[in-house]
Amino acid sequence: MSRIEASSSDNSYEQVQTLRKRGRQSSAVQGDAVSQSFAPASSQSTNAPASTARSVLLIVLPSNLGAPQLDASKKTHRTYLAFPYGVLTIASYLKRFAATLGQVEILDLNLPSDDPPEARLARELAAMTPDIVGFSMSYDVSYPWLKALIAVVRDHNAETCVVAGGPAVTTAYAEILADCDLDACCYSEGEVALKELVEAEDMQAAVARDPWVKKDKHSAKPVYDDLDRIVHDWPTNFRLSAAATMRPTPAAAARAQPASAQNEYSSSSS
Repeated sequence: MSRIEASSSDNSYEQVQTLRKRGRQSSAVQGDAVSQSFAPASSQSTNAPASTARSVLLIVLPSNLGAPQLDASKKTHRTYLAFPYGVLTIASYLKRFAATLGQVEILDLNLPSDDPPEARLARELAAMTPDIVGFSMSYDVSYPWLKALIAVVRDHNAETCVVAGGPAVTTAYAEILADCDLDACCYSEGEVALKELVEAEDMQAAVARDPWVKKDKHSAKPVYDDLDRIVHDWPTNFRLSAAATMRPTPAAAARAQPASAQNEYSSSSS
C-alpha cells in the first residue's frame, strides 16, 4: 500500500511534525469527544444562516491501481468498483436537513470513462460552479489524485471552499494539510460538518469549528448525528449506474439500470 508522503521541502516536513506534536498534546482533552458530540445537528448549530442557497459537489477520488486498459496483464492487484456509501449518506443528509442547500451532486471518478479524471472534473465544475467541493478519500493510493484534482478546482475558481474527508483523511490529516491546498479536512464523520458548512454565513468561520481541522487548528472532536437521521433515502433518490456494482454480468447490469443511465450519481435538492 502506498504511503502518504509530505512535500520534500524542509518547511513542509516541519509543518507535519508540528501538527503531530500538537495533536498528541491535545489527545487528553479529547477523551470524551464522542460522548460529548453525539447529538442531533439541530442542537449543535451555531451558524448565522447563509443568505443564498449553496451548491455542493462531492467527489469520490480514483482508487485504481494503475491503468487497467494499459497494464491489466501485468497487475498483481485487482481493483473493484463499489458503491460510495459515505458520500451517498452525506448527500442524502444534506438534502433532508441543510436549509440553504441549492444542489448536491456526486462525481465518482472510479466509474468507466474515456476521459481522464481531470477532464471529467473540469467539465462538472463548468456545468455546476459549486460553492463547496468535497473530496472523499478512503485509500492512500488516492492521494496523488487528491493533489492533482484540488489544482483543477482552484484553477476553475480560487474562491471555492475545498475540503476533504474519509477514512484516509481522518488518519493522515497532518500530512495532507501540510502538503495540499485545502481549506480544511473533516475529522471523522462528515454529515453534520457539511450541513453546518452549507448553512454558514461565513464558511471560513464554519471550518474553524469541530469537526474540521486546518493548518492552524490541529485537533478536533468528532461530531455525530443519530444514525436514524443519517440513513434516510439515498437508495431511491440517487440514480446509480450499473457500472458501480462489482463486475456485474451483462444480464444483471441490464436488469439493474436502464440503458440511458449516466455514469455519474446525480441529484439536485427539491
